[in-house]
Order: sequence, then C-alpha cells, then structure tokens
Amino acid sequence: MSQSKNGHGVNLSLRSGFRLRGFRKLRMCGLITVFAALTTSACGTPHATLDFVAPSAATAGTPFTIIVNVIYQDKPDTVINNHIHFTSSDPNASLPGDYFFTPTDAGSHTFTNGFTLFTPGNQTVSGYIVDASGINGSATVSVAP
Repeated sequence: MSQSKNGHGVNLSLRSGFRLRGFRKLRMCGLITVFAALTTSACGTPHATLDFVAPSAATAGTPFTIIVNVIYQDKPDTVINNHIHFTSSDPNASLPGDYFFTPTDAGSHTFTNGFTLFTPGNQTVSGYIVDASGINGSATVSVAP
C-alpha cells in the first residue's frame, strides 16, 4: 500500500501496482469514486475478474451450485462492494437475483442450487459487476435432457 495526496488535501491509500494519475485525469474519464478506483482504472480498464466455479454438466430442470470468486491481482478481492447480475444463453434459465457482495464474503460467494437450466446443449451462465465496466465472467454447462 502507498499513500499520496490527490491535490485536494485528501490522503488516498492505493494497492501496490495501481497508480492514481491525478484528479484531473480521473475527471476526464468521468466521475469515479475511490472504491471504484480499487477495481477499475481511471478510464474503465478492468483490474478484477469474476471466476465462476460450476459443474461441467447438469440435467435440464435440476438446480445446481455455482461459486463466484472476485479476483484482483491473482488474489481474492476482499473489498468488492457492489452487486453481481446474472444472465444465461438459456432463455428459460432460472437464475439468482442480483446479489450485493459484502465484506464477510471476502471476495467469494456460493449460490447453492441457485441456477437451473432447461434447454439441452451447451449453455452459458454469465455475470457482471453492475457499474464496473468489464468486470465479468462466465461458465459453460452442458445440459442433458
């Protein structure tokens, strides 16, 4: 961690490897909060990813579990403070509603029997962090009839 002043007398703590290039640079790319700066560069380049741990196969209509890990610089992102939204290539899929990560999640959440796919074939389950452009992930599940 390093500390610097942002030109407005405010001390900022930054993760190593991430350089804040100044308040003016941030303003050119849009208003970004300090929390967003931990997972997104000044112009929206993602630094975090979502790692989906899912079964490779499932039976149509049978719920299954997926674990979503938020990874930042090859480690769990324990400061994630936003919600995830899920989508699927299966138009009939039953998916969890948006989930807001909390500090107790420590960068990982298990969605026990939270997903059900109905259309046979290879289907994708995807998720993205709302309001954090480019932080997303997915898993492909082979659905048997």
